[in-house]
Amino acid sequence: MFGFGMSTCFFCERRVPKKTVFRGQDPNEVTICVDCYEKWAQDGRQCSHCKTIVHGPQDLAAFFKPRPGFGHADCGGVRLTR
Repeated sequence: MFGFGMSTCFFCERRVPKKTVFRGQDPNEVTICVDCYEKWAQDGRQCSHCKTIVHGPQDLAAFFKPRPGFGHADCGGVRLTR
């Protein structure tokens, strides 16, 4: 009712439950919903910075400029945790 337990996805700007988001290392930094992640995974898991595939064990990161996207944490994005 009041929106407690909800977060706003940085990519799609929807309000989603806090249990279904990826967070930056600093909890107040960024939240990204699982739906945006799953769409990226279906599109081939390509890093938006270096344009190579992000494989399973590699650290996941979010990029915000020039446009929002996912990729390798080693490419300079904000590391994400679940």
